[in-house]
Amino acid sequence: MKANVLPWDKMLIFLVPVLFISGLYFLVQSSVFAADPGKFSTLITIDLLVTLPVLHFLLIRKKEIPKFTVFSVFIIGMIAASFILPQEHRSFLDMVKTYALPVIEFGVLGFIIWKVRKTILSFRKEKGEEADFFTVLKKATSEAFPKGVSVLLATEIAVMYYLFHPKGGKTLAENEFSYHKKNGIALVVGTFIGIIAIETFAVHILVAKWSHIAAWVLTFLSIYTGLQLTALIRSFGKRPIVLDKENGILKLRYGFFADFELPLDAIESIDKTSRTPREKEGFEPLSQLGSLDGHNLILNLKEEYSLSGFYGIKKKFSRLGIYIDEKDRFVEEVGF
Repeated sequence: MKANVLPWDKMLIFLVPVLFISGLYFLVQSSVFAADPGKFSTLITIDLLVTLPVLHFLLIRKKEIPKFTVFSVFIIGMIAASFILPQEHRSFLDMVKTYALPVIEFGVLGFIIWKVRKTILSFRKEKGEEADFFTVLKKATSEAFPKGVSVLLATEIAVMYYLFHPKGGKTLAENEFSYHKKNGIALVVGTFIGIIAIETFAVHILVAKWSHIAAWVLTFLSIYTGLQLTALIRSFGKRPIVLDKENGILKLRYGFFADFELPLDAIESIDKTSRTPREKEGFEPLSQLGSLDGHNLILNLKEEYSLSGFYGIKKKFSRLGIYIDEKDRFVEEVGF
């Protein structure tokens, strides 16, 4: 069997930055650089922050690779310059970091906002209905960024959006089902957030005796975890499960922590149970909160599927545990 080989033009996209940075590294180690380090430091910085991104753009301009990867190459160039150049010859690089980088970051943010708004307007025009923010956000970021970056970025933006978006859920249509009103998950998560707040204060005091930096890192992570969970609670009512009979799809959601479209004809049977199967192989809960949450239905599927969870983490399953507030009506509507 013939091995899969990348086309030469795609190989160039990866090889050019490697060869470019390697060449500049060896230049810095040479006697040529030592003869006039101030001049060459500025030129090398310009090459890494301007010439390299421009070369990358010329290589991808006619390909389906997102043009926004030019920004990624710019960041790679900045990191490379920080390692390649001696500390005493980074004045121009430091000036770029201080003045140019914030402008670029605001430009990136502005581009994302524009892209999301454009996608929402297009979505509403095509579908004739209110757009789901997280669905549109994932589409917009996937069109502008590499896959790994787009998933991470969409998740982080979603945290901020649902955290500061006005409270209250959307009015449910006949084919939409809530999953957070009767199981008390909001109260459970709220209590858990309170525990995190108390423990964070205690842990900070203890760890600070050993390292102030470590203490603040742990505190930041704990606070951000609390913010993520708060945003999750607020997103429940805005992202119901949708039974789309017209297209034969069940849109399974768990806030912005889980998002999965399941073909209706893939469901073999539905069990009304809140028990976790003894044989756990092939079973996964839609909820990403583990023991904090539960299910009252199990969807038994005809084949194995892959569920995209928090930060795009994939889980394979052939049985899926979900919670539906109106489980009897849901089972009847699905047709079991």
